[in-house]
Amino acid sequence: MARFIAKGYLTPQEKTAFWTAFDQIGQMGIRNERELKVRAELYDPIAHAYIQLDRGNDNHLDLQEMNRLLMEIGMFEGPGRTRDIIRKMDMDGRGTVQLHEFVQEMVVRANEKVRMMRAGRGFAPGYGPQPGYGGFPAQTGYAPATGYPAQTGYPAQTGYAPATGYPAQTGYPAQTGYPPATGYPPATGYPPATGYPR
Repeated sequence: MARFIAKGYLTPQEKTAFWTAFDQIGQMGIRNERELKVRAELYDPIAHAYIQLDRGNDNHLDLQEMNRLLMEIGMFEGPGRTRDIIRKMDMDGRGTVQLHEFVQEMVVRANEKVRMMRAGRGFAPGYGPQPGYGGFPAQTGYAPATGYPAQTGYPAQTGYAPATGYPAQTGYPAQTGYPPATGYPPATGYPPATGYPR
């Protein structure tokens, strides 16, 4: 069995999945990792971000890996602040962050973000993607009554057939006038491809 190798970065789709889950955790009022684990659709994107940045594949994020993870998810506030975050998350005193510690901190931050939004304070450093980090657009404007960031800066999804999600097949010649693909003999009885002259 091949050993999993963390790629050390997150794709735009993985970042979007992380932030969608993060915001839903806060909106639903999930209080801890135990409650989150029963919601795989929310737990998995958070855990996936951690796993992809665990370059040592040792189930611990050191300072360098944690800096990179925070940069990828738009929560990086500087190396000194990362040390403080590690000290806060590190429940067992190893000086590193384990998956369950990271997940618990994200649950706490998701709930704090919702409280800040409801209090009208908006974003604070460390509670959401900051402009310029990880390719996220500036987080301006919120959809009414949800607290989710307005989806701005993404290309419009045009050219899709309604209710299917498949791209509209335009610009191709109509497939007409061809006989149905039936009546062909089965592809058996051919001699092996050996004995060709060199």
